[in-house]
Amino acid sequence: MDEGGAKPVCGQEALDLLNCVTDSPSYDKDKCLALLNSLRECVLSKVLLFLSVTSLSSFLNLYELVLNLVESIFSVLIRDVKLANLHD
Repeated sequence: MDEGGAKPVCGQEALDLLNCVTDSPSYDKDKCLALLNSLRECVLSKVLLFLSVTSLSSFLNLYELVLNLVESIFSVLIRDVKLANLHD
């Protein structure tokens, strides 16, 4: 990957864990477990961020649909009121 490009999500945490696990003569189980937890927390935070943004986007789309529906209903009501006033 080139230096100026985007970095993978939680890439550093994954690389640190991989290096820890493959460090043959001095494998440190506690250190690797701490790095695994760090990677897990990173991934969970990104998933929660994604879900909150997705939920917000879905809410805004629904809100826009409801506003359009209300606008359409009022347009029909106003038209009907105008027609009723013409007949009176």
